[in-house]
Amino acid sequence: MPPFQRYTSSAEFYDAIYTAIKDYGQEAQEVAELIQSQTNVPVRSLLDVATGTGLHLEHFARIYEYVEGLDLSLYQIHLATLRLPQTLLHQADMLDFNLGKTFDAVTCLFSAIGYMRTPAELEQAFVMMGRHLNQNGVLLVEPWIFPDVWQDGTPHLQVVENDDFKLVRMNRSSSDGNKAVLQMHYLVMRKDDAEPEHFVERHVLTMHTKEEYLSALRAAGFRAKFVANERRGYFVAVKQSEF
Repeated sequence: MPPFQRYTSSAEFYDAIYTAIKDYGQEAQEVAELIQSQTNVPVRSLLDVATGTGLHLEHFARIYEYVEGLDLSLYQIHLATLRLPQTLLHQADMLDFNLGKTFDAVTCLFSAIGYMRTPAELEQAFVMMGRHLNQNGVLLVEPWIFPDVWQDGTPHLQVVENDDFKLVRMNRSSSDGNKAVLQMHYLVMRKDDAEPEHFVERHVLTMHTKEEYLSALRAAGFRAKFVANERRGYFVAVKQSEF
């Protein structure tokens, strides 16, 4: 997979931006309950794929006996290590990783799966995740926005302030076929700066259809369904076969 500009310049501000708009503890509890509802045996271990700075994993570590995390970004893994110094974290691509162990559950949250560009990449990522699941283990994936609900041109503005910096983030979403294009402009003034810093990050995510997700999960050896919620919903899948 070619490199993407995934929260590189903004990595140091990531936690402040997203903890202002998401309740990670509540989401982790919701995910854990949904995972447990899919199996009759206790879920004791979990791998969080695309763990970012470990904001969900921090709460999973309180719920499960054993957790690990994986992310493509070395800097975000560094930040996650500061948050979870006792947790094993891996810098790896979800399309090609081998940790040499299996878990009762695997998660891939906050629409990170949208960086898979084709249905074939979706299937490959699910195969990799399935190889790290125990038989009848549970995979839970939070999808990117579906193409039938996407709206072009919606402007977004967020302001974050704390003792160390003031930040404004603005973007207007667009699309190119089934690709969602997010051009995010950041304006940051740190406490001791004379002038604000401006930088731009561009994210391109694929709007796979619900059926493309389900088809890729089935092809990767899962029994799967979609569970709607007030956000983007979850695909919940139980491992049925080895690949």
